[in-house]
Amino acid sequence: MPVCGSCQEEVTDAILCTVCDKHYDFGCAGITEAKYRRLGERKKKEWSCHTCNFNAPTTDAPLPSTSSTSTPPTLEMVMQRLDSLSLQLAPLKSLEVIKSDISKLKISTNNIAKRIDSLEARVTKVEDTQPETGLLNNKILQLESALELKDQWLRANNCEIKGIPQKHGENLFDFLFKVGQTISYPVSKEKINFIARVPARDGGKTSVKPIIVSFTNRYDKENFVAAGRAMKGLNLSSIGLQGSNTIYINDHLTAQQKQLLGSAKSLAKEKDFQFIWVSHGKILARRNPASPVIQIKTQNDLTKIN
Repeated sequence: MPVCGSCQEEVTDAILCTVCDKHYDFGCAGITEAKYRRLGERKKKEWSCHTCNFNAPTTDAPLPSTSSTSTPPTLEMVMQRLDSLSLQLAPLKSLEVIKSDISKLKISTNNIAKRIDSLEARVTKVEDTQPETGLLNNKILQLESALELKDQWLRANNCEIKGIPQKHGENLFDFLFKVGQTISYPVSKEKINFIARVPARDGGKTSVKPIIVSFTNRYDKENFVAAGRAMKGLNLSSIGLQGSNTIYINDHLTAQQKQLLGSAKSLAKEKDFQFIWVSHGKILARRNPASPVIQIKTQNDLTKIN
């Protein structure tokens, strides 16, 4: 089976070049099969590929003169010459396609370059604003810290009682009075601004809501909390309720401060700190009785526990 001299593919039907003696399929020969079939036997035997035609010397005999003394060219001769010229111009068509592709590639490259320049400009702009962003972040942190301090200050008169189970129709004042009598610090209604249960920090449905007591006087609140901490073994049975669950009396901390206290306790246990406590709404730590007291205000202060 012959092999095409241009694409090197095997072909079942091919044209033989009479100059280079190579076979070409119709596509590589630049002629349709129908057109080739219309050629006479003499033209088929004289057919040459476009490479041989392109490399042929330019001294080709001109078309026969149309003078009255010479034989006029036939239509067949003119068509053969046109076919030869068409094959010679075929490579030029490929060059035009390449030029078109290069032009499109240049346009695409220019567009990419413009997009890169735009991106670089945006990155530069962002980099230029980094100092301002840092200042804004610091300002935000300062404002958040100020709000947290204010929120905790607003709770300065509040204490939290945990461990008393909730029941329908309960009297919170009655619980408070019993706790006050048990810890030897009686509380009258005149000293109370409000008393209520609030959702537990974990938010679980089964969690017992602690009781928040707001005193009208901060010193009453401090004395009540101190009396509750001083009494060891305060539990439900201590106030006449069934059960042995421990009752805790603490300062009313914000959610953020409670989380910070939990982190401080975990770290203190790991670093062998003996004391972690809350006083006047402040989280304090001490390694041992002879060590200085450390105040934990933010997460960054946890590095002081080492």
